[in-house]
Amino acid sequence: MAGYSITTYGGASKITVERLRLAKREQAKRPLQLGISWHDLDLACDSGDGSPFHPDAFGKATKRLMAEAGLDPKTRLHDCRHAVATMMLEHGVHPAVASSVLGHSSVAFTMDTYQHVVDQMTDQAAAAFDDAFAAGVSGPK
Repeated sequence: MAGYSITTYGGASKITVERLRLAKREQAKRPLQLGISWHDLDLACDSGDGSPFHPDAFGKATKRLMAEAGLDPKTRLHDCRHAVATMMLEHGVHPAVASSVLGHSSVAFTMDTYQHVVDQMTDQAAAAFDDAFAAGVSGPK
């Protein structure tokens, strides 16, 4: 009965961990409420009675949530994954860390997939170099 544990590997979003803990507490109440109707499969995410979600459930929920958020309901869950990856790299998360979070087989795969972000980061690095070099050249003598 809700025996799974929440394990993080080197860091996890505090919001994510708290949401998982809340879900686990809520899930722990349901076997008592449902009694014999509870399916004890030790799942972190279930359909409400302990049984697995139907394969289409996440897609349908994603469409509903996108519409509620005012986004295009055609946005796929995988599009959200790409957005998160892009934001991590744009916000300076080390590519090896982003690759690990995304579950990619290698940092090279992550960098190849998100080359457009790397190009932007290169432009930012060049601008930072220009700023630093200009400050050094015009600095005190």
